[in-house]
Amino acid sequence: MEMLTLVIIEDEESHFDLMKRAIAGKFPYASVYHFQEAETCLERLDEINPTVIITDYLMPGMDGIEFLEVLNQTDIDIPVIMITGHGDENVAVRAMKLGAKDYLLKSGDFFTLLPSIIDNAIREKKLKQSLRKSEEKYRIVASNATIGIVVTHNGYLNFLADVTERKQSEDLVHNLSHMLMQAQERERQMISYELHDSIGQNLYTLKIGCDMLFENQPAISPGLRGKMVELSKLLEQTITNVRNLAYGLQPPGLDEMGLVKALEMYCEEFYEKNGVKVEFQSAGLHSFDMDSNSEIHIYRLVQEGLNNIRKHADAAQVNIMLMGASPNVILRIEDNGKGFDVTARELALSNEKRLGLRSMKERVNLLGGQMTIQSRPMKGTKIFIKIPFKERKSESEKANINH
Repeated sequence: MEMLTLVIIEDEESHFDLMKRAIAGKFPYASVYHFQEAETCLERLDEINPTVIITDYLMPGMDGIEFLEVLNQTDIDIPVIMITGHGDENVAVRAMKLGAKDYLLKSGDFFTLLPSIIDNAIREKKLKQSLRKSEEKYRIVASNATIGIVVTHNGYLNFLADVTERKQSEDLVHNLSHMLMQAQERERQMISYELHDSIGQNLYTLKIGCDMLFENQPAISPGLRGKMVELSKLLEQTITNVRNLAYGLQPPGLDEMGLVKALEMYCEEFYEKNGVKVEFQSAGLHSFDMDSNSEIHIYRLVQEGLNNIRKHADAAQVNIMLMGASPNVILRIEDNGKGFDVTARELALSNEKRLGLRSMKERVNLLGGQMTIQSRPMKGTKIFIKIPFKERKSESEKANINH
């Protein structure tokens, strides 16, 4: 059984005792560390290596938002759940932007909800770790193989003899990585549909039921009505979070409206959510009928580039240019943020826990393209990507391939 280690940053001893008791009911064997100040917790994070961190917002010294900001400047990848006794929409938005997995009010049902929210954070973390391990396993097998490998339709590896050329191994790594990313996209699509069509609809029905529960019942006390209003607002926030998560997993409108329009919408939404102005321009693409695989990868490259900027660049302005220059598609992403030492970052990519730049490089390599980065501390960053154009296959070509 995997050891579960939780860190709770809470300055009120009575609240910590109640949280620990609620957690013990679902996770009886968990190790729980208690800190009253965020600074002390940061000093011992490497030693403790917690599975999940639960932090209060208002604390002496560093508050919860400042704690998240410091955590984002490190390579530590630990889910954080923020809790507070005073609901504040602005604080909730800032916490989620900084990567908090959830934001929970210390309301009447707080101690009932907390264990399930911790469980969700653990499940998500395990899923990410599993994907990373699977990819690494395929890479190690392929790169060290002295015989050939064939991946069957059901995902099993079959070994063939007398294939030792380096080129074939490199092609195999490329194909395995491509299959992994395609599998990830299929999983994202499936989860997105489930979130939107099932969970989202159920939550919306539940909210309507809450709003109508006390209609035409004047005898209900104001306190009880107020509690129901709070629950309705929490449901509304949850519905919004679920919808945003579904849209992030599966780009809305990519198939119907095309890549350019989908990216325009994403850049506008990014500005509205994060306050970072994004200037998106496209040119020379009217004659390009890109295949769907290239489109989704380019969309993900812009998405990952903007997420990196949001987390690490501290930028106020981003300029994105997508253009067709036959036989290539060119993507440029520039920001006016704090920049970094490119050489040092390139050396650290193989050991870095954050997947941003590494994931972008892998996507570009899968498309047979090139990616270069220009940056200096306090001078912003420029990312230049060149991808060979691949035309969308006609229905007749698809039919021939399938037969």
